[in-house]
Amino acid sequence: AVVPAAPQRLPADGAEQQLGELLREVPRLKDQARQLEATSEELRQAPAAEQQEKQVLEAKVQGMQGEMENLARTVRENVARAQQLESSGEELRQALATEQQEKQALVAKVDSMQMEMANFVRQSDDRTR
Repeated sequence: AVVPAAPQRLPADGAEQQLGELLREVPRLKDQARQLEATSEELRQAPAAEQQEKQVLEAKVQGMQGEMENLARTVRENVARAQQLESSGEELRQALATEQQEKQALVAKVDSMQMEMANFVRQSDDRTR
């Protein structure tokens, strides 16, 4: 028959010393448990926070796309206006050139009429003499 060995008994001083060491470890172990629980909670919340960040970024991207579309529309409108102004400017340049030609023609006609009048006056003076 096998007789179980009797449990070892520590001297009373040794047991008290071990108990004191274990009791001193309790606050550190509790702190580690709190830290692990906090880390665990952060890990549980991380996907939700990442999803929220993703939604915020997607909203920003959509806003930027809207702004880009508005800018593109504004650029197209400005290009169209610039082309209209360029066309109007060309029409004005042509009208001005036409007016200048007409003015030159009128000046030439006035000059011609003045010469005719001067000749007429001279001829009248010559006749009256």
